[in-house]
Amino acid sequence: MKLLTDTAPLRESRQFRLLFIGRTISTTGSQFTVVAAPVQVFDITDSTLMVGLLGLAQLPPLLFASFLGGTLADAFDRRRILFLTAVLLAVASAGLALNAMLAEPSVSLIFVLTMAIAALSGIDAPTRTAVVPTLVTAEQLPSALATTRWHSTRWRPSCSIRSATPTSPCGT
Repeated sequence: MKLLTDTAPLRESRQFRLLFIGRTISTTGSQFTVVAAPVQVFDITDSTLMVGLLGLAQLPPLLFASFLGGTLADAFDRRRILFLTAVLLAVASAGLALNAMLAEPSVSLIFVLTMAIAALSGIDAPTRTAVVPTLVTAEQLPSALATTRWHSTRWRPSCSIRSATPTSPCGT
């Protein structure tokens, strides 16, 4: 019985390794947004209701785009979808950063951009999962999927710290 994930796909598949590294970078940036956007909304509005509404506003685009993401991943080139979503996620994140630098940041812009990020994440996640079998051999597939599962749950220890954050991915 193995207690650790087999990392052979990371060692042997350059494409899978690049996907894993890219996802690590993307997830790290997403975690900043998960924490920073609600904090900024609270700083601007001094309203916990607005913070809660920010989390709630992200749910419909995330749900809709998650269903759409699987369909898009099956219908189009997955690598192009991943590239496009990565670029658009970076643009939305840059928009949040630029908004934060303004003398009077716009709360509505924070809502719009975090909703866009939620939608893009809903497209990105199923596409990343669907592309894995094309990057590794059939023998490596169980290990590759286990590695990507580990990757998506590695933030779990921080859930106790962020449990009060409405946009926290804990429990998903």
